[in-house]
Amino acid sequence: MEAIVKPGATRTSTVIGAVLAVMMSLVVVIADAPRASASPGDLLGTVDLPGNGDSVGGTFDGTHYIAPREFFGNQLDIYLPPAGGNGTATLVATKTVVDAADNPVGISAVSWDSSRGMIWGALGNNVYLIDIGDPTVSGDVVATFQFNPNVGGLSLIDGIAWDANDDTLYLSPDVDLNVYQFSLGTGANPPLGTLMNTVAPKNENGDADGLVSGVAIGADNTLYIGRNGAAEIRRVDKTTGDFISTFATTAGRVEDLVCDPVTYAPNEAILAKDAFSGLYEAFEVEPGTCPLAGGAEVDKDLRHTNVDFTPTDPDTSEPLPAVLGDLLPIAHDDHFGALVNVHPKNGTVQNTNPGQFYGVVSVSGAEGLESLWFDDEFGDQFDINPAQLGGGIEVIVVDGDGFATVLTDALKDLGVSWTVDNDANVVSLDVQIAAALGRPLEADETLMIYLKFKPSPDFKGEPAPGFPDHWENTGLVDLDHDGPMTPLEAGASLHLTEK
Repeated sequence: MEAIVKPGATRTSTVIGAVLAVMMSLVVVIADAPRASASPGDLLGTVDLPGNGDSVGGTFDGTHYIAPREFFGNQLDIYLPPAGGNGTATLVATKTVVDAADNPVGISAVSWDSSRGMIWGALGNNVYLIDIGDPTVSGDVVATFQFNPNVGGLSLIDGIAWDANDDTLYLSPDVDLNVYQFSLGTGANPPLGTLMNTVAPKNENGDADGLVSGVAIGADNTLYIGRNGAAEIRRVDKTTGDFISTFATTAGRVEDLVCDPVTYAPNEAILAKDAFSGLYEAFEVEPGTCPLAGGAEVDKDLRHTNVDFTPTDPDTSEPLPAVLGDLLPIAHDDHFGALVNVHPKNGTVQNTNPGQFYGVVSVSGAEGLESLWFDDEFGDQFDINPAQLGGGIEVIVVDGDGFATVLTDALKDLGVSWTVDNDANVVSLDVQIAAALGRPLEADETLMIYLKFKPSPDFKGEPAPGFPDHWENTGLVDLDHDGPMTPLEAGASLHLTEK
């Protein structure tokens, strides 16, 4: 058996950070957890919000539902969801929103921002940040003015969503045809309050048909939007507004939307706020497509080996942003593609094109992440080669400007323990981020694991399989907070065809 074990590779991963939400761009299932019989778009439950009046807004911080009590009021009701996500929520506190001079501040829509630990709120031509403090204690909370949207529509804002991917804010004013993206003035974004994009959601015919009411950030550059005149939830491209799917039909007047991958576990849901009945309707979404705002996102993909994690300018020797490798081409049904060279006479496998590639796992939006455990299983057509750190295995942290710190270099590999077994087709990593960096992961950083694969000796020289053939690469990424380990499985598939 070919196995390389670094001493100290023990499964003792601990993570401190925001509530976990997972986005997989390829194949995603919850490992070892049977899923209910519901399907995406099915109603999972209805949650009554006692005391909540005519109100369009609401958000979820991973534990509490937070909803303005009235259209134009200055009170926020905070609830614990009912067990199982169906029934009456428990009102735990009410916050009264005021400004620094103790004047009432009306709020119609809210969105949780985990990076700031605050809530974005809006009404009319005003956007605020609200520090709600202890969510279980009633009292006054201060709203700090941020900017004027100046995009029209009625004074009622019926949708607001903070986007953790680029720290921007999406607004949908009432009786408006569009969703508007605003800068929050951080990173490479323009000044605070700058309108960055106007998204006109389209139908399946490519027509922008308006009726926007409510917005939530989906995975893979998508938005969920409510359509109040059609009792419809639609999924569209976040940049262009292009139609992806009509997701669900609500019973009431759908207003603001929020993702909830927690309450209905192992199912994941999007919640639609009803305008007049003081309730949420919860609809099932495909796993990872509607992540909790600011939760960790885990992606799995396959890339070419054209990487340079620490490039420098040849003229000045100044560091440059990392080159992270191009994705392999998509061959079929979201499966990456590769060609197999077959000997023309004896029909055996000679090599593949590309001859080597990386399997890459990316963990982003995981502020406070101190460590993780990663298991990767792969088909026997390919091996990790070389089966060692600093070649076959690389672990890097990429900051918000694109510069990388390599955790598997000679100075920092004490933070990474590993086991590689190319006979059993498995590799395990225990990445102690805080030990390697001297601190946890920051909000704008992405942890990336690169595993280099080459055709295995058992694949080369063997009779060619029937084509197309498939190579499967699945992994378990364990991120934890205070409770038991949460295994999550990510997978990528390579579609092999004969050259």
